[in-house]
Amino acid sequence: MLDAYLIIKVPFFSYSVKKRYNKLTQPKYYSADNGFLQITSLHFTKDYGKQFENAVLLEIARSHQDIAYWSNKGEVDFVFSKRAINVTVAEKIPKREFEGLIEFSKKHRNFDMDIVIKDNVKTDEEIRAIDIVELTKTLE
Repeated sequence: MLDAYLIIKVPFFSYSVKKRYNKLTQPKYYSADNGFLQITSLHFTKDYGKQFENAVLLEIARSHQDIAYWSNKGEVDFVFSKRAINVTVAEKIPKREFEGLIEFSKKHRNFDMDIVIKDNVKTDEEIRAIDIVELTKTLE
């Protein structure tokens, strides 16, 4: 399926080759088409979060090849070109989205931190090091 370009492989981010290819840090796989994601889903309800995250990956993949994810206690959805991005469709940005990026920034300096959201999401928590970007603005 990788060879047929139906799925996109996103490996674990690490500067260490040993950690990057460790069996405990398995890659994540995303659909190369959100429509394909919908028809192959075994769920009867739409998973907007998964579709939104997949759409953001597809947009990133149009201009970047070395896309990875990072995980420890928290998680960062996408790491590429000195940027770390979390994606959420929640009406209010969950703390875990900020915490994953903050944890990542403590271990990996000089990365821009972004949270990609759908339009008009409210947040009580503003952290200056993390930019909150609406999806429609990232696609312009």
